[in-house]
Amino acid sequence: MKSRTLSILFLVLCIAFALIYGAQQGWQKDYAAVEEVLSSLDQHLNTRVETACNILTVALRHTDRDDASVASLTQIRDTLRSDASLADKARANEQMTLEAENLLKRLASLESVQDDDRDSMYVNSMLPRMLSESAAYAAQSEYNTAARDFNARFSKNTISSFIAAQFGVAPFELFGAAE
Repeated sequence: MKSRTLSILFLVLCIAFALIYGAQQGWQKDYAAVEEVLSSLDQHLNTRVETACNILTVALRHTDRDDASVASLTQIRDTLRSDASLADKARANEQMTLEAENLLKRLASLESVQDDDRDSMYVNSMLPRMLSESAAYAAQSEYNTAARDFNARFSKNTISSFIAAQFGVAPFELFGAAE
């Protein structure tokens, strides 16, 4: 009788271990896939930071450091390169497009820019193209789709997601407003 009880207990423990191990391994794999897509989003945001730096470099040659647009774009750039939440970075990303476009228009009208062939080329051609391309890259990110799919599966599978949460797996924050 004692060996039968031990056998049943051993079987239950094996099943529990298999359930815990399987849940943890399965969620870790899915979690890693979303983390990889998040890494791609981070690369796109780094491109936005580089674009802001290039615009600021030209702007500082032709405006004051205290210029409101320069200060605003600097703050936006700093938010994009910081450890801010994805919601804050998404807002900064949207603001960057508007602020940078306005600054580039203003720079194009400055006589000092028009007199400088290199900066004129940057302001009228290269920087606007960099700005629109980097905005498109960030907007086309697959991150929100991957995060939304993961979060939906995670919330539907209560038992296995509870187990996985004990190992540090959690739902992902979305980039920007939920669609």
